[in-house]
Amino acid sequence: NGHLILMNIFLAAALNVVRAFFIEAVAAVGFVLACRVKDIIIVVAGAVLFAEHISVNQIIGFSCQVVGVFLYTQVGVNPKLYEGGIISASRRIVKRASGKPVTVGGAIEDYGSADRNPA
Repeated sequence: NGHLILMNIFLAAALNVVRAFFIEAVAAVGFVLACRVKDIIIVVAGAVLFAEHISVNQIIGFSCQVVGVFLYTQVGVNPKLYEGGIISASRRIVKRASGKPVTVGGAIEDYGSADRNPA
């Protein structure tokens, strides 16, 4: 049994080293998202391979986690868009998608406009 314990120690140490390099490569948010995707894959694999039931709570929970990580990332990338909160930002995104002018902080935002720098 000693060889199994040594192998377990080696694998645990190797996992910690790989985890540290992964966090360095993708940042903390990427690591959290990867962990959530891993959990989703485990639950779906259990459903496919062992005919386990996926509850509505699991679906809602995983969906909220992934959406939360996405929104956290978006707030970090474009904080000005989310100044009024997530609901007002959602309205701005829908307006932008429909081609209407979007105001952020009292000014009309022309994000993505092709003729912003016509040089």
